Amino acid sequence: MKKAFLLILGYFGLQCISVAQTTIPVEDQLLKDGYFGPTKSIVKMDPVSGIPIGNIPFDRNFILRIYFLNEGDFPRKAYIVDAFKKSVQLYFYEDKIAGEKYDKTDLNLLAFPYAIDILMPPLLPNKKYEVYLVSGQKEVHVLEYLSIFKLIYDKKEKDAESKHKQYRGAAGSSNVPTYRELSLYYTQQKLGDIFQKYGGNLNWAAKELTERMKTVDYYTENSIQIKLFQDVVPAGNLSTMQYTVQTDASLHIVGEGGVLFTGFQKNFNVATGYVGINVSFRPLDSDLPISMLAKNQQISFWQRFTANLGITLNSIAKTGYRSNLFGNDNIMLGLGYKFNHYISLIAGGLIYNNNDANPLLDKKTVGVAPYVGLSVNLKIKDALGEVSKLFTYGK
Repeated sequence: MKKAFLLILGYFGLQCISVAQTTIPVEDQLLKDGYFGPTKSIVKMDPVSGIPIGNIPFDRNFILRIYFLNEGDFPRKAYIVDAFKKSVQLYFYEDKIAGEKYDKTDLNLLAFPYAIDILMPPLLPNKKYEVYLVSGQKEVHVLEYLSIFKLIYDKKEKDAESKHKQYRGAAGSSNVPTYRELSLYYTQQKLGDIFQKYGGNLNWAAKELTERMKTVDYYTENSIQIKLFQDVVPAGNLSTMQYTVQTDASLHIVGEGGVLFTGFQKNFNVATGYVGINVSFRPLDSDLPISMLAKNQQISFWQRFTANLGITLNSIAKTGYRSNLFGNDNIMLGLGYKFNHYISLIAGGLIYNNNDANPLLDKKTVGVAPYVGLSVNLKIKDALGEVSKLFTYGK
C-alpha cells in the first residue's frame, strides 16, 4: 500500500513540474490599476463562432485577439463586465493588426486580415465574463457623458464631477455641458430608472440612454429648454459586439512532504516525517506568487487553506500504549495554510491504534491525536529556493 501511495505522489510531483513560458513584453504605461503578473499567452477568439480557442488564463494578465474582415470594423473602446455586473474599460495592446505581416504564425489572419489585441486583466477562476467592443465615429464623445451618468447612478458624485472636469478641460468647455447641467438632465429625464432597468450595467443601458439623449437633448430651467447634446450619436450608429469568456480551472492537487509533531500528551510526543497530497480550496496559477494575488485582493484569507491527506514515514508505536495503524505507518488528515505555493503550515488529526492497557489482551481501538507541522511542495527545485529564503530573511 505504501509503495502504491508513493507512486501516486510521484505522478503528482511530475504533473507539478512547470514548463517555462515566454513572457510577452508589455509597456508599463499599459499596466493600469488591477493589472499584474507577467503576460505569457495570447488567446484567440475563433473568427467564425466568436468562441475562445483554448483555455482562458486566470490570475494573470493575458492578451485577447479578435479578428475582423474590414479595416473599418476596428472598435474605439473595449469593456469587460464580470458576474457582478461591474464594468471596466480595457486597454489595447495593439489597436490595429494588419494581416500576417504582424504575426505569420497566426493562420486566422490569412482569412480575416485585420485584428486587435486587447490587454486583459487577471480574471478569477471558474467565472464568466462579457467583453464588449464599441465602435462608431462619435461614440467616444457620448460614452464620456454616459460614464458620468453611471457614476451619478452609483452615487459617486465626487468621482462624476472630477471625471467631468477632466473631460471638459480636454474637449474644450464650449463643447461640453457643465456638470450642473448634466446633473439636472439626469434627474429630469429619470436616467436612474433606465440604469435600474438594466441592473446598473452601462453597456446594456447604453442603447436606451442614447435614444433618450437623441430624442430629448435638453434640460428645462425656468420653463426654458436648453440644448445640451448637439453631437449625440444616434443609438443605431453605435455598433456593439459582445464576446463571452469563461475561465475554467479544476481542483489543484499537489504532492507534498514534510515533518509533523503529534501527541501533545503524557507518554506521547513524537516527531515524524510524512508524504501526502493537498487539495487547494481555490485553483491557483502556480507560476504567480500568492503574495501578489493577496496584494491585489484576488485571493481571500480562507482561500489559502488546503485539505491534506498523507501517511507518516516513521513508527509512533510504544509497547503497552499504542501501535501503528498498518506496518510502520499511520494516516494523517487535516488542513494546511499556504504561505506560498511551496510551504504550508499544517494541522489536523493523526489516526493510529491504541493498545489495551492489559498486556494479556490483544485488543486495539482507533485513536486520533492532534498534530502540527510544516509541509513542503514536491516541486523540489522551487521549494528549496523558498526554504532558503527563510534562512536568509533579514540578512
